Amino acid sequence: MNRPAEKLTWDTLEGTWAAANVALRTAQQQRRAAALNVKQQQAKLFPQVDLLLGYKLRSEYQDNRWHNAPEGLYYGISLSFNIFNAFQHHTAIQVAHIQKDHAQLRLEAKKRQLEAQLKQYYLRYTQHLQRYAMAQHHVQVSEDSVALALAQYQAGRTTLLTLNKAEQNAQKTILQQLQVAYETKLAELELLQLAGMLQQVWLQ
Repeated sequence: MNRPAEKLTWDTLEGTWAAANVALRTAQQQRRAAALNVKQQQAKLFPQVDLLLGYKLRSEYQDNRWHNAPEGLYYGISLSFNIFNAFQHHTAIQVAHIQKDHAQLRLEAKKRQLEAQLKQYYLRYTQHLQRYAMAQHHVQVSEDSVALALAQYQAGRTTLLTLNKAEQNAQKTILQQLQVAYETKLAELELLQLAGMLQQVWLQ
């Protein structure tokens, strides 16, 4: 029986989990949104410049009706300052900075939490791989025992009962290998899911 999956390395997981994990990407987006909110609140304190451009018409009443007479093009610039609400905007900026700091702290906490979980899942995955390698070895040993018992039985140096016991032991080790392979595959899927790589595996 083949190995349940090609072994995942920690370097591969460490290089992809930060960019692929959905929860971490969400925390990063929240931090960027908080940083953008700070800039938006700060921009409200800047003077507002408006450009004016238009064309004037003069209305005259002649011959029992109104006539529009052009007066020419006009343009201008207006500059406005926010004076009365400056204190409120300063408070809003401080609140935005606090929200940004909290978003950064949540992001760092999420990173540490996910990395700790990933290490735990990776350790369990490697332990299952070791168990699977041992199960493979047991299968090989039991199959060799069956071959040896069969040769001795054919040569008349052992009994049929001994041969049957060897075959039963071989079947038992094969079933154990299948169970370990199943558990190893589950551990691998859990690890891939936590790393955010499970969808990539299905798409390949």
